[in-house]
Amino acid sequence: PGVLNIFMLMLIYLAFFAWLGVIFFPADTDEGKQYFQGLGGGMWSLLILLTTANFPDVMMPVYNDNRESFLFFFVFVGFGVFFLVNMLTAVIFNVYGQTRDKTLESTRTIQAEGLRTAYGLLERNGTISTDVLKRLFTELNHYHDISYINPENADRLIAALDQNNDGEISQDEFDHIIAVLSREIR
Repeated sequence: PGVLNIFMLMLIYLAFFAWLGVIFFPADTDEGKQYFQGLGGGMWSLLILLTTANFPDVMMPVYNDNRESFLFFFVFVGFGVFFLVNMLTAVIFNVYGQTRDKTLESTRTIQAEGLRTAYGLLERNGTISTDVLKRLFTELNHYHDISYINPENADRLIAALDQNNDGEISQDEFDHIIAVLSREIR
């Protein structure tokens, strides 16, 4: 919604200045023939001008004839480039940040559900034994996109997970497996 509001504001801004351009630079002038042939042509020329791709070219024919016409282009470019385009950039940046935050939250939710499911498959009598974890690490070694976990690393990982040193991994301890794997294996 924020981006659509800015686009609508920019469209109205372009239409208003194109309308002024058609009035100020009639079709019998060089400027009117080249850049302001009706409202649509004027809007297109001003949209390109808003990107500053053709900045001096658009105003030079009329500027050579009438130096005061510079004010029209100065106001259009000054307000458009330094206010509207910056506002559009800020709105897009904010929308991107909100989308990124939603994506991260969704990823965390999916990750937590996956950990609960994995724990449910691995646990016996409410905990996971260290032998089951060692077999899990051995199984993970068959996947090439995961770093190889040798027996020494497996023992170190289990020690990092087993915070109370009882030889079994509880649900709370297992919830840290991703953090421990990413920290310990590089």
